[in-house]
Amino acid sequence: MRSSASLISHALGFEGADPAATGRPGYDPSVLPKLYIYGYLNRIQSSRRLEREAQRNIADP
Repeated sequence: MRSSASLISHALGFEGADPAATGRPGYDPSVLPKLYIYGYLNRIQSSRRLEREAQRNIADP
């Protein structure tokens, strides 16, 4: 059984995305739908606040 985040990633076509070797290191495209779902469920509307929440939650496992 697939999780809803993997179903959304598949529907949006993120499964085959491969990050480029140039520029700043980016986020894995499969993580972005999970981040959007987290923001939606926690009523986070600001992308800057969502970034702070992600940094805080990654730092505190």
